[in-house]
Amino acid sequence: MPAEEWRAQTRKKLIKLAEVTNIPVVTSSGGKGTIPDSHPLSYGSCFSPRGEMQEMNQLYEVMQSADVVIGIGARFSLGNPAGESSTLVNINIDDGELTRIQRGAGERPSPAEAVAAARSLIAYYDIRLREPQYPVMEAMQKGIPEDAFIVWDVTQFGYYARTHYRVNQPKTYIDSGYSFNLGYGFPTALGVKVAKPDRPVLCVTGDGGFMFNASELSTAVKYGINLVTVVFRNDSYGNVARDLDEFFMELTGPTYTTRTSSSSPNRSAQLE
Repeated sequence: MPAEEWRAQTRKKLIKLAEVTNIPVVTSSGGKGTIPDSHPLSYGSCFSPRGEMQEMNQLYEVMQSADVVIGIGARFSLGNPAGESSTLVNINIDDGELTRIQRGAGERPSPAEAVAAARSLIAYYDIRLREPQYPVMEAMQKGIPEDAFIVWDVTQFGYYARTHYRVNQPKTYIDSGYSFNLGYGFPTALGVKVAKPDRPVLCVTGDGGFMFNASELSTAVKYGINLVTVVFRNDSYGNVARDLDEFFMELTGPTYTTRTSSSSPNRSAQLE
């Protein structure tokens, strides 16, 4: 059976399982689109189940209050999402993943407390994270077709997209997973466009990440790869700049205003 057909059948079975049992589904960023985000049983994408990023994850408390958490092909790289009194059923082809997860200490909140906490977090962080990401993300959501492939580099908008960009088709949302490989987005998106030339492909990156592999512009020109790339510019590595400003010193990034020539004397590009 071809891989795409197998994935399609597996996806249908997963959705049917959720509907028959009325169990809500939470995905990792790599699993976005496995169940459409528009489906009433889709609870969206889980950003981080623990640590300092826990405050950004509105689903954490809800997952902690569940009686049973079923993991299908999940690495649980950031820890066990189930509460202390919950049952974790882990289905994975890798035997090592079945024994790696250990329970942590802590009490299981009541469902009512968990839902209230989640709603409070949603209200707080929807306001806190609304600007400038929210209006831009909503504009992208309206203008990009559902069957488009979007490759998200490691950038502030990429982080925001993990929980806020709605995906309804499988394998159309592509990011670096838990590895957070800065700069991988542009060359990866070129490969996606070569593999799927008849589908729209978009790369979303920051100016810092884009410059990691800006030389691949020559690849795009040489082979006529018609890729749309959105570069968010803040003249810095945003997280690094914030940390330096808060704890050390002000960071000033370069200004890209020099006209550069490509390998062909008849072509030039303006980087701004």
